[in-house]
Amino acid sequence: MIYEIELRLQSPNPIPITIVAEPSEPQLSPPPETAPDKPSRLDISLSYLPSIQLRLRVPLGYPLNERPTLISLRAPYQWISSSLLVGVRKLITDTIDQNPSAEEGDLCRIFELASCDRLRFLFGAPERIVLSHPTPELLASHLLAHNYTASNQSFNQQSFACPICLSTVKGAQCVQLEKCGHVACRRCLGEFWAISIQTGEFEKVTCVQQECVKMAAKSDDPIWSVVGEEEVRNVVGEELTVRWKLLREKRTVDRGECLFISLHIPSTPIYCVDPTIVRCPIAICQSAVARPKVEKEVSSDEATETDSDRLRVCEACGFAFCLNCRRTWYAQTHSG
Repeated sequence: MIYEIELRLQSPNPIPITIVAEPSEPQLSPPPETAPDKPSRLDISLSYLPSIQLRLRVPLGYPLNERPTLISLRAPYQWISSSLLVGVRKLITDTIDQNPSAEEGDLCRIFELASCDRLRFLFGAPERIVLSHPTPELLASHLLAHNYTASNQSFNQQSFACPICLSTVKGAQCVQLEKCGHVACRRCLGEFWAISIQTGEFEKVTCVQQECVKMAAKSDDPIWSVVGEEEVRNVVGEELTVRWKLLREKRTVDRGECLFISLHIPSTPIYCVDPTIVRCPIAICQSAVARPKVEKEVSSDEATETDSDRLRVCEACGFAFCLNCRRTWYAQTHSG
C-alpha cells in the first residue's frame, strides 16, 4: 500500500530566511558578472514553508513484522537542496525507528514535523535559514506567495471574537487589519465604516479596538488612521472609499497644511486655514486648487490682476472657474 504524505513546515513566529544565488550547472568557464537587476542575495521572513511531499510503501505485515519504507521525497519549486533532502530523509527514518509500535492510522501523526524546533534543527541554523537557488528572486516570489496563501488558510480556519457584535466568528468572515493585527467581523465592520463615511464621520473609519481608538484620539494628526486605503476599499467598496478620501482631503485643507506653534503652549500644534489653497466650487468635487503662487501687496489704485491669476482649473474634475466669483470661466466675461 502506497501512502502520500505532506511534511508541513511552519513556525508560530516568522523565521528569517536568506536566499543566495547558486549556479544551476557546473561551469567550465568563469561565470559572467551578475546583472545589477538580479540580486545574488535576498532576505525574507516566513512562517510557512512549502510542504515536503513524500511517498511511503506500507507492507501488509506492518506494524507487527515489517516497517514502512520511504519511496520518494520531493520539494516543490526546488526550494530545498539535495543535501538538505538527505537530512530530511534521515529525520524521517529516525522517526520510523522511534515509533516501532505505531499503528497504521498513526502515520500522519508520526510525520507531523511542524514544530519550530524540528524545523530549525532540520536546517541547522537556530536563528536563520539559508537556502541556495539559481534565481533567488524567483524562489522568493514562490515562497512569499505560498506563505500568503497558507497564512490566509490558517486564518480562515480559526475563530475570533468580534469586538462589535461580541459573537464568535470564523476567520473566513472576518477582517484582520494589517497595521495593528486586530480582527473584527467583516459584516459588522463594513456596516460601521459605511455609516461613518455616509454621515461624514470619516475619523471613525479605523480599528474599533479600545487601544486603537484611544491612540487615534491622542494623535495630533487630524486624519490619522490605523487603516489604509486598500483595507477600506476591501471592506466598503470603491464608491464609499472615494468619499472617504474626499472627506480626508477636505479636512486637510480645512485645517491647513501649515502649523503654528502657540507661544503659551509650545507642545500644542494649532492648525490654520492654508491661504495658498481654494476649494473647487463643484459641490461633488470640493478638491483643493492652488491659488496664484505670487500675490503682490499693492494699493487699490495700483491693483492689476491678470486673467491668468483669476483663472483656476481643478485638476480633479477639470472645472475652470474664476478665483473671485467662483463661477464658470468665460474669457469675454472675466477679461478686462
